[in-house]
Amino acid sequence: MDEQPITDPAERLIEILRQALTTPVNQSFLTMWRHAFDEPQADVIKVYEWLSLVRQLVDDVERGIKAIPDIRHDVFLKFLPQLRSILSRENLGEAWQSHRVVLEMIINALEFASERLQHNSPEPKLPDSELESLRAQAREMLDALNSSTTIPRSLKLLLFDLVSSIERSINEYRFRGIRGVRQQLFVVASQIQEHLPEFEQNKEVPEVRSFWKFIKHVDSVSAVALRVKELITSVGPMLGQAVALIEQVAR
Repeated sequence: MDEQPITDPAERLIEILRQALTTPVNQSFLTMWRHAFDEPQADVIKVYEWLSLVRQLVDDVERGIKAIPDIRHDVFLKFLPQLRSILSRENLGEAWQSHRVVLEMIINALEFASERLQHNSPEPKLPDSELESLRAQAREMLDALNSSTTIPRSLKLLLFDLVSSIERSINEYRFRGIRGVRQQLFVVASQIQEHLPEFEQNKEVPEVRSFWKFIKHVDSVSAVALRVKELITSVGPMLGQAVALIEQVAR
């Protein structure tokens, strides 16, 4: 039986930077980042959004390394100032080629960091098919909400916001990994608890039932990947009646 591939923040960062290094010479940083994210027509605002996510990814690498005992953290993280400087450049029109050597050195350092992170806190890598299944379910839900004329407007807006937030975490998987999806699920759980009477009053509405199935799917996938209890088990008391609703609909 094949072992499940694992990942970590440093490996995800390596993948982005390696893709960036395939950018043709004499191109700008803007073109390089578009190339890195495989979106050649992306506008500048979108590129800055991605760079913000990459900076968060760098922070995740730093936190992960500092959480490992009995190693020289400074040795594994000495590349951080140079990388953060490159990621924070305001002039994206500048040619990137002069930074190639520095980026290659950063990638080499990240490989050592990745090895330590995977040894200390391995994170299973979701198959592309599983990610696409989650995306498709989210898109289907959002389309259904858009066209719905029966669900109360306040609940419709709430569901749209909750599903969109999970969809965003799925789309940001290359930056945040499955832990990012799991974290967003707990944010959604707290909002469910806050609006539980609305959910209870509309528990038979098709869109609400579809929402519970979606939550159950995301919960199951992320729990299995991270080898933790499902949300409805670990925070059942907080969600109260929502747990019974989720379990009933998911059968």
